[in-house]
Amino acid sequence: MQFLISTVLCIMLIIAVNRFADKEKRLEGKALRHCFLLGVLAAVVIIAFTVADSNWDRGILTGVLGLSDGSIGFALVDSFVLTALVEEVLKYIGLRYYLKRHDCAPYPYRMIVASIAVGAGFTAAENIVYMSGDAGLLLRIIFGIFGHFVYAVYMGINIAKATQASDPSGKGRFRRRALLIPWLLHGTYDFAIDLLQMDFENPFLYLFIVAALFYIYIRYYVVGAFKRVRAASREETQIAVR
Repeated sequence: MQFLISTVLCIMLIIAVNRFADKEKRLEGKALRHCFLLGVLAAVVIIAFTVADSNWDRGILTGVLGLSDGSIGFALVDSFVLTALVEEVLKYIGLRYYLKRHDCAPYPYRMIVASIAVGAGFTAAENIVYMSGDAGLLLRIIFGIFGHFVYAVYMGINIAKATQASDPSGKGRFRRRALLIPWLLHGTYDFAIDLLQMDFENPFLYLFIVAALFYIYIRYYVVGAFKRVRAASREETQIAVR
């Protein structure tokens, strides 16, 4: 049931974003499906590792790096390296593979939609891993969907900017930002979630952190990303980035 909800939400999100733009700027249905499947394929890599060994990441953190389970260092490496970096690199590879085979340069907004479709496919498949009966599973799935949406928006915007850059250094800078910004946002979000799972002696401090993270996530991540998508949909030759 959770996986069905996740997939439906992902598809609805792609369709809604694609319709922000004028008809000639939209990504056609076949292209959307291809990007979605590329995202699914990227997630299969993570799923394969998890199926082979559900504690593969913990084995690296404790066995190889010698980090103590539940420590800040453990959470940092797990969030920023084994989760955020691996996932964003896989999505980035999938997006670049699609863009090399299809020319989206005349309408940069299509690159944003393609990026979102890859992210949606990834999170729809990734949520299979989370279907283990964890508490708050549905909430985690919903937040995960919008999280990958946000990361995909910034990845797509910077890829689009890279195609518009006239010099090689500009292209390289925006391509690096296309991976760096989603990685930092993703890692920060995962690290915050890990912090919330640690023991807090003061329950009011815990509630304050939860409320603050929820506000920041909605106000600056989700709403901010939608604003950038809306701004980009109105432009034909230049993507608006703050």
